[in-house]
Amino acid sequence: KKCIAWGTANTSAEPYTMPPYTNLENNYCRNAYLASDVNRAATIWCYTTDTSVLWEECLPIGVITPVCKDGYAVSNEDLRKALEICAYALWVLAGVYVILVICFVDRIRLAIAVNQVAAKFVGNTPLIVTVPIVQALIGMVW
Repeated sequence: KKCIAWGTANTSAEPYTMPPYTNLENNYCRNAYLASDVNRAATIWCYTTDTSVLWEECLPIGVITPVCKDGYAVSNEDLRKALEICAYALWVLAGVYVILVICFVDRIRLAIAVNQVAAKFVGNTPLIVTVPIVQALIGMVW
């Protein structure tokens, strides 16, 4: 949304033409407040040209992602804590998995070598694939 200039006549920004805000110019985002302001933004803000949104917080320069507009996606504090614990548990499981892979690297290499030999055998002896089929037929006839 586009910001309107501070102190624009006949708008909500008009009170900001009085001291101490006489230096507010253009439509830049500011952190200005009047003593009568009930709602205060968490960061810089401006009045918008959108009639459905009176004012809106601005994204300060250098901030990549804005704060969640509606707060946390998970509003329940206990559930957020449970999710945090689950996340840590997943990290621990991932660490255990990495340690197991490191510990069993020799056995993994052996299994790969056995599979390579088996693949070469099947490639050189294609009729070997019929053995399970023949066994299944004999089992059904039996």
